[in-house]
Amino acid sequence: MSVVIYGKKNCIYCSKAIDLAVLEHLDFEYLNIDDAQNKANLLEAFPNVKTVPQIWVDGFHVGGYHEFAATIETKTETIT
Repeated sequence: MSVVIYGKKNCIYCSKAIDLAVLEHLDFEYLNIDDAQNKANLLEAFPNVKTVPQIWVDGFHVGGYHEFAATIETKTETIT
């Protein structure tokens, strides 16, 4: 499972998303939107996005932290 997390510093849910990815041993990429190019890429994909984190799992946008956690839980249940 590959994960892309767009976030920013001092964002508790961004940190929680990273912690969950690490805990689950997922291959993930964190893109900080304080970097202008990362922010531009996020806004190109979702022009009206207002919050972070914004998370993709295996190329599909799942939403924020809570949706990510639910996706992980669902995929873990499917595997076991």
